[in-house]
Amino acid sequence: MLGAVIYMGLGNWERALTFLECVLISPTQSPGSAFMLEAYRKWMLVGLIHYGHRPPPPSVSPGQTMKALQSLTKSYDGIADAFQTRNEARLVAEIQECEAFLKDDGNWPLALCVKQAFQRFAIRNLGRTYVALPLSQIAGMCDWGTDIETYLKRLIHSGFLNATVTASPNPGESAILRFGPVDDAIGMPEEQRTAALAARVSRVEDLVEHNNEVATRITLTPEHLAHVAKAKSRKDFLNPDDMDTSWDAPNTDEDMMADL
Repeated sequence: MLGAVIYMGLGNWERALTFLECVLISPTQSPGSAFMLEAYRKWMLVGLIHYGHRPPPPSVSPGQTMKALQSLTKSYDGIADAFQTRNEARLVAEIQECEAFLKDDGNWPLALCVKQAFQRFAIRNLGRTYVALPLSQIAGMCDWGTDIETYLKRLIHSGFLNATVTASPNPGESAILRFGPVDDAIGMPEEQRTAALAARVSRVEDLVEHNNEVATRITLTPEHLAHVAKAKSRKDFLNPDDMDTSWDAPNTDEDMMADL
């Protein structure tokens, strides 16, 4: 839980989701725990920020536990439903109505991030309908609280938005946001495509490093060492290296002659 909170503070939503899911799938003798309830509420909000919709439940999570946690988070479900229906007015109303609960749970800052994420995904979803839009029209859709052109360029530079900002051919008119293919690197500027590829390579390298680190730690746990020691002490212990895994048929002729 503490690790998830740290990653949320850093804005690393994907890593925060991983840590929160570890809490949700922890073994328990009861339908749930206070830690699981806290993790579920944060997991719901972080999923909206990262995915743009309600996060899918962990594949190995107990169904009974998830149902019990869901029954205690009706207010959070209202926020998620409003987010997925792309209704900003309803989303703002749901967040304001749940303000007291969110502050008591320590999730008010996450709720504000959910509102900001709604605006980001709203802009990206415009690319499914429009090829290009003037910035003045986009600025009128939401209360950005910042320069819209600077905000859009920041989204483009981060790789979240596949688009470009170009000057209008008509003097005196606002710049134009031109969308590229949705969820596709084709059409990206060369610099942006190179940066996206480098980010993916770095992500794969990090996953390999984490996998090796986890494998090493597992082999050093007392439980694993006790299992190995117990297995070696058994008379029927079989070393996998001694197994014959070839497809060669056994030489039965020699055995048959021995029996005769």
